Amino acid sequence: IDLNRIDDKVLENHGLDSQKFVGESSAINRRLYSIASAPNASRTVKILVASHEFTHKDNTINQGLATSFLRFAPVGEVVFGFFEARTVHLTLPETNQPPLILISAGSGFSPFMSFIESREQAAKSGTKTGSIYVF
Repeated sequence: IDLNRIDDKVLENHGLDSQKFVGESSAINRRLYSIASAPNASRTVKILVASHEFTHKDNTINQGLATSFLRFAPVGEVVFGFFEARTVHLTLPETNQPPLILISAGSGFSPFMSFIESREQAAKSGTKTGSIYVF
């Protein structure tokens, strides 16, 4: 998220004012999300975001700044970010026939969403695909 593009209206939508935002900005770290979509012709990238709520010392309940920004962004909203390549890659078998057993918890499910989407695209194009079991 490009913090330079956040204005007062965006802050108000998230229960913040400029002074509070600047005062708490030093605690904001970059957020990393896993891609949850298979490569496709539309060049669309999907991510899986888990909403986060927390209680401040004064017992006020807030949601995470980045996750709530993404959660409440209107459909079609342009969100600026960056991509960072990781050295560990999860890959599918070379053919679509072997069954997949996917076991995950939480946001670790993101790459599995891309596997499921990839198999769905293959099946729609007439390729025989194996079963997928998700736990």
